[in-house]
Amino acid sequence: MTNTFAQTNLQLYCQMRQAGFSKHDIQIVQQDYATAILLFFNKLRSTGRPFLCHAVGTASVALADGADLLLVRVALLHAAYKHGRFHDHKNGLSDVHRAWLRERTSDEVEQLIINFGQFPFNIDTVRPRLDDPASIPDAERNLWFLKICNEVDDSADFAAQLGHKPRYQNPQWLPAVAELAGRLGFKESQTALALASEQMSDVDWLDKELVMPKIGHRHNELSAAWRKYVRRLPPAR
Repeated sequence: MTNTFAQTNLQLYCQMRQAGFSKHDIQIVQQDYATAILLFFNKLRSTGRPFLCHAVGTASVALADGADLLLVRVALLHAAYKHGRFHDHKNGLSDVHRAWLRERTSDEVEQLIINFGQFPFNIDTVRPRLDDPASIPDAERNLWFLKICNEVDDSADFAAQLGHKPRYQNPQWLPAVAELAGRLGFKESQTALALASEQMSDVDWLDKELVMPKIGHRHNELSAAWRKYVRRLPPAR
């Protein structure tokens, strides 16, 4: 069994339409995808998958578990500061990058992206929440939700084996996150994480030693022209 969440922008728009989102909402996410292209278009995951697929996949997981427009947008752009290459050809969190991203999205979206990046998500933070998930405040619940969505897409389709991430070395990690997802009511995420955990024992057919370079291709005339075009698109509002 493989991942059934969206991996392209077109699949994501169709998923939004089927979920009842308005034309205006979908157009906003289209513009956010243009921003995602600027940030991630030459990035690969260590599995070899384009980073844009991960961005879309995380948003798709959020949609499947009932996210509103705000959380879908944050899910799509969640890795902006950690993995994005900004208009000044630099990475990371800075006042210039924050202003650029706020202009293209909104103050609320941009702040949640920062909160996402700073939110601790590991076995030591997950375990205590398993005992009393109902005590999680609403604002923090959104961050748990986004982290779980990210983990679903990150580990799907045997990527937990090919991603070479240290957390997957702990056999308790994926089952713990799956259990937390279930206790918080994120049933689609729970099912997907349980499948990823099950796949951890089926690895003989994979070349687990292969690690892809995280830069997919260098900038050239075509990529420069594309970036110039996308920059002229209106910000999402």
